[in-house]
Amino acid sequence: MARTRLVDSSQLDALQSALSSLDQESQWQTYECTLITPMYGGGVEAGEVDKQMPIRASEIRGHLRFWWRLLYGTQDSKETFDREKAIWGGIAANPKDIKKSLVSIKVTTHAPIHLKPSTTYTDVKNGNTNKINKNSLGYAFGAASILTENEEDICWLSEGTRFTLYIKLDIPEPSHKNKEDIEEQINSSIKYWANFGGLGARTRRGFGSIYSSAFSIKSNTEIESLIKKLTNSKFALLQSKSASAVTAWETASQRLSSFRQIGIGRKSHKNRSTWPEPDQLRRFTDKNDNGKHKPEHKAGNVFPRAAFGMPILFKFKSSSDPQTLRLLPQGAERFASPLIIRPIQLQEGCVAIALLLPNWQQALTQELELQTEKDDTFLVANKEPPMSWGERNGAELASLITPMQGRADNPLEAFLDYFEKGR
Repeated sequence: MARTRLVDSSQLDALQSALSSLDQESQWQTYECTLITPMYGGGVEAGEVDKQMPIRASEIRGHLRFWWRLLYGTQDSKETFDREKAIWGGIAANPKDIKKSLVSIKVTTHAPIHLKPSTTYTDVKNGNTNKINKNSLGYAFGAASILTENEEDICWLSEGTRFTLYIKLDIPEPSHKNKEDIEEQINSSIKYWANFGGLGARTRRGFGSIYSSAFSIKSNTEIESLIKKLTNSKFALLQSKSASAVTAWETASQRLSSFRQIGIGRKSHKNRSTWPEPDQLRRFTDKNDNGKHKPEHKAGNVFPRAAFGMPILFKFKSSSDPQTLRLLPQGAERFASPLIIRPIQLQEGCVAIALLLPNWQQALTQELELQTEKDDTFLVANKEPPMSWGERNGAELASLITPMQGRADNPLEAFLDYFEKGR
């Protein structure tokens, strides 16, 4: 006669728990990702990489929410907020209004984790070491991301760093009828972030760009198709492909540096800027290096480069010129650039893109103010504030500013023209 084997209830509980855990693990979607440009910052301390947790799930969640808003937000801010909260979760004063996110995110960063000094690059494939072009990268990303106040190198997380992104969707029964639509929104948000966004700080200048084969773009035609879904966005691509993402990134950075500064912005450090801001500051302060640099720019009071993001620091070499001044958005400390430049890795080669986000035209009309280095509001004698591009006649001004002549009637679209043509 066969004997019946009794199973302890605790063993059944353990088995049930193991099966449940296995089922939950199977719901995670995994995506292998690689940094294709170095990552700056991203840690608890500003400008520093966290060696223990260089890439954080919470940061990626924030980026995905940002791209979701660009893709699916509407003019009705409350409606957008409620729809975003329903998918991505959110807190509230009333506990009943707290929403759990439908999206769970985990990240595993793979060894080895290399932190490299900002002033050198190491080619991961062949070990070659190349010096950074400080003129382009230093200008495009700001001195703070290249060197410390003591002129010491800042360490970046090396390109080539690999990580696995885990995504799990937990869509409850009432939302099942919209499940496919919600999944499409989440996947689209990931695709746009992976190809146009990044990780860490200064992602809009190409830091922390990533590549994932699961969300890769196949061609320039697909890039154009994707950007059409970003209402009111504009873009330009470098006409030639590069062998590596870092090369494409450096070329893109050089275009921005040349447009705004040394290049077509001014011939050299010995020459005067072809942009109107320096001369207008001389008019504001009645200081012109003892007559050696009398204001001569015909555009007058207009600060076109404010549209690329603020603050902007204006430093003059001579003590007889204006003191160091900061250009800021009125009543705020910073204004995020509406311009993204970064490389995109295609199936064959890499391209660089300059992308104006949907809100880019707001940057042309942002009210401005000047401050001294001591954070004191700087008022000119006649109380006239610095003027934004939108407060003047754009077409007339563009004809007076060398980098913009024959390109467009605003500085952002003029840059797209230069970015694409390189001349």
